[in-house]
Amino acid sequence: ITQTLDAERIRRKVDEYLAEKKLSKDEFLANVRTRYEALLDIADQGMGPVQLTSYNYNLVLREFARAHQLDPEALIARTSIIIHVNDEILERVAEDIASHNFYGFNPENIFILSDTVFHGYKLGADGSLSLDTESELLPPGHGSALEQFGRKNEVYIFRGTNLVQVEPSLLEILKQRGIRYVRTQRINDLTMWTADV
Repeated sequence: ITQTLDAERIRRKVDEYLAEKKLSKDEFLANVRTRYEALLDIADQGMGPVQLTSYNYNLVLREFARAHQLDPEALIARTSIIIHVNDEILERVAEDIASHNFYGFNPENIFILSDTVFHGYKLGADGSLSLDTESELLPPGHGSALEQFGRKNEVYIFRGTNLVQVEPSLLEILKQRGIRYVRTQRINDLTMWTADV
């Protein structure tokens, strides 16, 4: 049921995006296909969402730099990446990022937040809410990630290829670096694969 609801929500969001941008579904899918196929020149076809998004983001930033007469390498070097994962996959994600040469980004500008997985809740016939110890373990949502921005001892950074946890909050780190804006997206949100984003 959850996957069906997610698919419906994503379809609605894509339809809203298409209406807002006055694009046909065919134009949109052609744009996504073009960006996806551009990745095939860089990496193998077995990549997962983290890899696809990382490579695609790198490509889009380079296109943006060229279109605005900026140095693509300088833009990539100063771009910060924040990744929110759950504890179950933290080490694998870190190993993947390091083994793929940080997807071309500066490792000093990659920040990872990790949260625990937990059982879901169930609604009883009487309207009560209780922990469902039989449910799948679920990752937290976007609200939790945003909340973690202000908590100390939540941020992981790379020192070389090793992942280490640091004491300052992500907000403190971003403020110290002069970063004023953060754009967030779900890793599987196709509307984020377009040039105007």
